[in-house]
Amino acid sequence: MIVLINMPYAPLQFPCLATGLIKARLQAAGLKCRELNLGFLLAEMIGTSHYQQLAVKKSHVGEWLFAQAAWPDGVGLTDSDFLKLAGFPDGLSRQQLLDLRALKVPAFLDAAMERVMNCGSVEAVGFSCSFVQTLSAFALARRLKAHNLQIKVVCGGSNFHDIMGTELMEKFDLIDAVCLGEADDVVVPLFRSLVHGREPTRLPGVLYRNRRGRVCEGRAYISVSAQILDQNPHPDFDDYFSEAENFGLLSDEKMRSRLYLATETSRGCWKGEKLHCTFCGLNYKDISFRRKNTQQVVSTIAHLIRRYRLKKILLADRIMPKQFLRDVLPALRHHPDTGDITFWIESGSQLTRKQVRNLAQAGVLLIQTGIENLSTNILKCMRKGVSALKNVHFLKLCRTYGIYPLWTILVAVPGERQKDYDEMASLIPKLAHFTPPLSGVNPVRMHRFSPYFNKPGRWAENIRPPEYLRGLFPEDRVNLAKVAFDFDADWKDTLAGDQPYRQVAEAARVWTDAWQHATDLPSLVYEDLPQGGLDLLDTRTSGCNVRFELKPEEASVYRAIDDPASAGGLRLRLGRRDPLPTLDRFVEEKIAICENGRYLGLAIPAGTPVPALDN
Repeated sequence: MIVLINMPYAPLQFPCLATGLIKARLQAAGLKCRELNLGFLLAEMIGTSHYQQLAVKKSHVGEWLFAQAAWPDGVGLTDSDFLKLAGFPDGLSRQQLLDLRALKVPAFLDAAMERVMNCGSVEAVGFSCSFVQTLSAFALARRLKAHNLQIKVVCGGSNFHDIMGTELMEKFDLIDAVCLGEADDVVVPLFRSLVHGREPTRLPGVLYRNRRGRVCEGRAYISVSAQILDQNPHPDFDDYFSEAENFGLLSDEKMRSRLYLATETSRGCWKGEKLHCTFCGLNYKDISFRRKNTQQVVSTIAHLIRRYRLKKILLADRIMPKQFLRDVLPALRHHPDTGDITFWIESGSQLTRKQVRNLAQAGVLLIQTGIENLSTNILKCMRKGVSALKNVHFLKLCRTYGIYPLWTILVAVPGERQKDYDEMASLIPKLAHFTPPLSGVNPVRMHRFSPYFNKPGRWAENIRPPEYLRGLFPEDRVNLAKVAFDFDADWKDTLAGDQPYRQVAEAARVWTDAWQHATDLPSLVYEDLPQGGLDLLDTRTSGCNVRFELKPEEASVYRAIDDPASAGGLRLRLGRRDPLPTLDRFVEEKIAICENGRYLGLAIPAGTPVPALDN
């Protein structure tokens, strides 16, 4: 029996696509396989709210809870020093964290061991480790090996990509094999070799421990091709849904409404192939864009909906393929089993009005979007390939068509200017009726595999692993610079201290608070008047309602900047007198904005509903 283990702190509201695909491949090859989603077990023990806090807010604190069990000989920082660096997740005190580590973690590992052993005669276990799952996996692997040294331990996922996987394999000697990247085409021969007592030689991107305990490499890693992606069977989420039902996610209507099925239409990033965002390391070494066959995508989505009776789909693509709108959505519309789907996707902000409208009509509710900033200069510094005006336009389109964008504002960016933040702080109150950056205002980070990291000295110097890692790994054994994904650095060409960002942070806080706590959301809406005029109502400022009445000629100008337009273009389109004075008055009245001679009206139609978000 092969057991695939999805450790804490995996999200509870959707299954792991990686283990679902691996399980399906192994079973198709005739290998017996089970999947365990042990996040449910820990959430039962410590409470769902505490689990989510550890999973999302302070990821390194969640890892720290398992550090003692993973490394019994100790790590480099005392508890006090680590918690001073890491801080505390909301709702958890220092003593509560110490109690969780001393009492709940050992009890969890005992129960996890029991669940693994109840799967039958276990020959191999596979841990999928992304973000905050490494030390919980190591802690359980240590117990499994103590119980039965013959059980083979395999690790993969983003925490084991490239040099990170090599270092962890060499320094944690209980691992028998590691996949250094995508593993769709190697998992079957890898596990087949291990369960039959053979060394998994000559597999690309696979490290293994030979009979003498030496770490060996098969062949050099290469990204999987689009053809291999098309050969993947439908992911198998049976075990996840069985565990979710036992946990109560399926019987509680509110909790069930937050569940998503996970699949993909592509790998890599087509935008990054051309212009890699300076800060982005999330594509790891697999940035090359590969798209799955449309019919395969539609077939998988239809299968998942039929089998699990759920019409909410999370697309795990790093960025929405251009063909998603052109090919996939029309095909889904014509399939008998794929109507009324709700999608959660990831996309850039360069989309047109027609594209956003089509996404909304196809059921896209959530877009994880790379807006990142509202300053064109800073966006240029980050190589986003988009302007602030276009980002605002995207927020407007999402609000107009009922899509909820999930985004953040990044600051402390090399090349920034104080002027950028002064202008942004003035802009934000004008956008109060659009969805705020619920992830807040955060300093840009140094991520492995990003251009920032790959070109030391250009944007930053003294790139080093963060101090808190000394509380997670024994620095006398593990090279922290090789296992870190997130780094500290001495940034070049950034503003000094926190003061330059405080105005923007405060404006974003007010914006977010209004959406999270206000009885009525801020609004700037228009209604048509007889003879072609417009009536605008502005409630963006708390406790202050302002009404504008635009005469027909003014209204025609305002309608013409529903999407970004230049004064010269409007002059040709409208065929009337110079619209510039009218446009400048709109900007002065804060019902429009202007950037580099292009204007955008900020009002949306009256009666536009707020996205019905239960997530």
